[in-house]
Amino acid sequence: MNAEPYRFELVIDAPVTLSLSCVTAEGRLRIQIKDSDEKILFDEKNIDMEDFEIPIDTPDTCTVSVWAEQYYGKFEIKPDSVSK
Repeated sequence: MNAEPYRFELVIDAPVTLSLSCVTAEGRLRIQIKDSDEKILFDEKNIDMEDFEIPIDTPDTCTVSVWAEQYYGKFEIKPDSVSK
């Protein structure tokens, strides 16, 4: 990858808590999630082997940006629970 992050949209239909799991074997990983108003909901640098919970309070289309520098590993973002 180059200096530009890989970006993708995440459509949130209802309030939810996202589960983000990361396993870094080599390199560096940064993940940022912004709402449609560009408000940062999550921003973590140098992620190693960690799990995060990210509450999303309102339906929205979020943008996920991923920076990977000589990265070898995996990450997964999925809905963990629906907020009521």
